[in-house]
Amino acid sequence: MQSIRTVVLALVLMLAPVAAQACSPVPGYIRPSNFELVQIADAIVVARPISERGGAIESRVRFRVEQVLKGQAAPEIEVPWFRLGRAFPSDPGVLAFSHPEGHAGSCNRTTLSTKASYILFLAKTADGYAQLGFPFSRVSEDYAGEGALWTRTIRTYLKIQSAAAPMAQLTELDALRAAIAAQPSRTRDEAALAQDIADHLGSISPWKPTEFLMEAYAGHAAGRPPRYPPRRAAFDEEQSEAQAMTGAMMSLLGVEPPAPRPDPFKDRLIAVLLAGDHPGAMPLFEPFARPEASPADLALAIRFFAKNGRLREAYQLIETRVAPLMTTASREDFFTLAWAVSEALQDPLDGEGRPRWRDDAYSAARWPRLALELTKLSQRRFDEDLRFEESLKSLLTGDYRADPALTLTLSGRDQAISDWADQELAKRENLAASAGQGPEAPLLLPLRIRLRWEGVGGDDIAPLAAVFCQGPVQRRMLFEAWGEFGGWMSDKALLRLAASPAMEAGDRQALAAALPAWDKRYAAQMGESRVTGDPTMQKLAQGLPITARDIKPRKPVSCPRP
Repeated sequence: MQSIRTVVLALVLMLAPVAAQACSPVPGYIRPSNFELVQIADAIVVARPISERGGAIESRVRFRVEQVLKGQAAPEIEVPWFRLGRAFPSDPGVLAFSHPEGHAGSCNRTTLSTKASYILFLAKTADGYAQLGFPFSRVSEDYAGEGALWTRTIRTYLKIQSAAAPMAQLTELDALRAAIAAQPSRTRDEAALAQDIADHLGSISPWKPTEFLMEAYAGHAAGRPPRYPPRRAAFDEEQSEAQAMTGAMMSLLGVEPPAPRPDPFKDRLIAVLLAGDHPGAMPLFEPFARPEASPADLALAIRFFAKNGRLREAYQLIETRVAPLMTTASREDFFTLAWAVSEALQDPLDGEGRPRWRDDAYSAARWPRLALELTKLSQRRFDEDLRFEESLKSLLTGDYRADPALTLTLSGRDQAISDWADQELAKRENLAASAGQGPEAPLLLPLRIRLRWEGVGGDDIAPLAAVFCQGPVQRRMLFEAWGEFGGWMSDKALLRLAASPAMEAGDRQALAAALPAWDKRYAAQMGESRVTGDPTMQKLAQGLPITARDIKPRKPVSCPRP
């Protein structure tokens, strides 16, 4: 009989398309409360869709603005990521849950109708407005009139935010919640509003006042309970059938959720102080840079310092303490520090802003070279790159051979380098000049680049075949480079070369010698050896010949007769 694990695995595969529809925010995602959505939005409008343009990937809907509740908006606006279609309305009596479409794969509702009006929460962009992009949030609910619960709640929150300072807003909200609770009888709408306020008061989020978060941190350290009861954890999750089904299946398969942290409340407070705009929390983060600080604490310090006006100090910590630590740190500590360095120095908007290191003359003069050294260290210790490519590209010149290590590191992230490598592999003078030149062979750098990314993005191996067919010296150079630099997806190309009738005994010996190093990298990526259990790979590991029959349905490389 099949084991339950096998049966469940089959169900996982069968239902994968359903589970794949589930929206998956980053771990630790915090959904803004409704009060915070009102606070965060640049504009809140009541608008009716007019028309749609664009394709399925990025459709845009044009709206006629009927009311502006917050901010400013033109009489007509165009908003991306919406589409027109058959839409069913929001539940007018619900505040705790957003439209179901957002809980079925898209993170937020995207389908609207020209027959209805909607309350849109908008963020400013370079060319207009976009939907406020917080998953599972009430950013595009139906407008059900001025007397509707959602409309009245938004107006209540706008009034409180316009009249009181942040800490006073919390006091006023708590008083409103208490007044509703004190009533001998409450309407359904009043109960929903009271619970919505309680959810806001009980959230630990980046949008809370710094004073509130610092008070919560100090109280927690002293063993005092939070000022307000914490809101339920499910508030931040998709809460869909697909999510529940996936979790149940993973549990049956023995895939356990991450182990609980020793102090999750403290961790969350630190995380939200880092994520939000809280320069006043500097006294809390300064001790994380103490001389005896752990790598995890040091990572927190450099991230906070860099974000809050102390970039030079953050860089000096990276140069004098983090970089030396990384030479001997465990894998976990190494990548904790590397991620913190990247967040501290590089573009905080991930390509849409300016890298921080460029704004400090000291850091700008030194960081790119240090980024390259740390990347080399990561490659040596863990055979992995670091995500410093934006910094490394500042070192590139027009001569890709001037710094081979830099060129090789950036090769998979700069198409111009890949194109250059293929062109160099096709030059007759390079093919002919390679014999006997050792490390200076002009084929080596482009060959390493090609092999490192072979199999990514296509099956065309013509550039490698040209080197392979040049002769035994070039073949052995290719196999040695493959052993040292070949990517984990390059095995298909390797098999086509190895099955070629052009292979000689010396070629097979060179390939057998190169295979263990490549297989070690493959196992690190895939969790298992490519050679173990594969008869064809085992033949190659023993220096034995393989033929077209061994690699079906692929075809061996055929070299032209000399």
